[in-house]
This record gives sequence, structure tokens and C-alpha cells, in this order.
Amino acid sequence: PEGFPQAIVEALSIGVPVVATDVGGVRALVADGAAAALVPPGDAPALAAALTEAVSDAVLTRSRVARGLAETAAWTLESQAAQLASFVQDRPE
Repeated sequence: PEGFPQAIVEALSIGVPVVATDVGGVRALVADGAAAALVPPGDAPALAAALTEAVSDAVLTRSRVARGLAETAAWTLESQAAQLASFVQDRPE
């Protein structure tokens, strides 16, 4: 599994609804379920239910898409560089 699932970040950033399994770094991105549905690995019924929900509950899906767009808007190269610079500057010698 990816440590930081780039495909999920890309999907969230362009407004694609995301249903993902709870592996690798996925939980760090979508742990609260507000931006995407998270299901246990190997749980086909849970995956089917989450996919069904994504296509049948338009209000929830629009809400998750909006949250994903908002969250990923803050993950620009510039913001990541600023966070890294702040971390490096704040480290004790």
C-alpha cells in the first residue's frame, strides 16, 4: 500500500467521489468519512454498501466532494513547502 495515496488526493482534488479501503496512509486522508468513504480491507459487502451509497445518496456524495475539494485546496506545493520551511526553522539546533 502507498504511504500517501496520491490517486486519492488527485481524485479528491478534482471532485471525484472516493470510496477507499483502510490500508496504508488512506486513514490519514479520510479518517472521519467527511471527504470519502472508508471501508475495511477485504470486506466486499462493506465495499458494495459504500459504492451503493455513493451513487444513491446524492446529498452525502456532494457533501463529501465539497469537503475533499476544500481539504485538497490547502495541499498545494507552496503550502507544503511553507510547512517544511517552518518545521526546519523551528527545530532546535
